[in-house]
Amino acid sequence: MNRIKWITYFKRNRMNRPEPSWDLPFSMGPAKQAALAASLAEYQLGDGGGPCRLIAHDADILRASDAEFREVVDLWFAEEAEHSRLLGCAVRRLQGQFVSDTFAFRLFNHCRRAFHAQFEMLVLLLVEIVSTGYYRLIRRHCGDQPIADMCALIIKDETGHVSFHRDRLRATYPDGLPAAY
Repeated sequence: MNRIKWITYFKRNRMNRPEPSWDLPFSMGPAKQAALAASLAEYQLGDGGGPCRLIAHDADILRASDAEFREVVDLWFAEEAEHSRLLGCAVRRLQGQFVSDTFAFRLFNHCRRAFHAQFEMLVLLLVEIVSTGYYRLIRRHCGDQPIADMCALIIKDETGHVSFHRDRLRATYPDGLPAAY
């Protein structure tokens, strides 16, 4: 995997990012507002409101093994933290309540910790894929320009994240994933 390519990509992606116009007039029915706020609050927790780093039992070993790889992973997680920030703005716009913990979030983190870091990264790739579809639906149906703009930013990032994982998997498993997966 060309780590320098991904370091450059993530650094460049931080530049010139348009902030959604959070102060635009807001008009949404209360039921839709509450449902959207609750859903986005869950994603805010998962996208960096919780541990925004590798947490597998062997994550420190993987991080210590290669400085460039560590930098790529740190930049990827920094982008996830930015998603959490954006989602926090959306939750505030919707006058929602932030979520600090859920059973599903605890279970998700338990699974991330229990296995090795390469498996954790596969799990996080699945989250990236699901998130892309989620944000596309929210963008299409939310009826609020700042939230739609936020979704467009995150979709762009998630598309890059999936490409990063594709390259990482090709480099790590040139003959395909082992049968254990």
